[in-house]
Amino acid sequence: MSADPFVDAGTWEQAQVQDDNPILFTAEVERRSLPSGDELIAPGVSWVRFRDGARTNWHVHHGGQVLYILEGGDAS
Repeated sequence: MSADPFVDAGTWEQAQVQDDNPILFTAEVERRSLPSGDELIAPGVSWVRFRDGARTNWHVHHGGQVLYILEGGDAS
């Protein structure tokens, strides 16, 4: 646990694999998330790897969301 109660650091390998959710994504993605405490009010930490052709569907993040795009191509 980091010193900041709203941020927890980790790696892809440490993150828990999340089930595929067709409500959130249009095609296959690989999702992993770091566990966070129930008292956490800031966004959690998750990674999403989009397979070819996959996109995100419109959805809400009640705790907010910060996106870091690490790599990718044409979004058209």
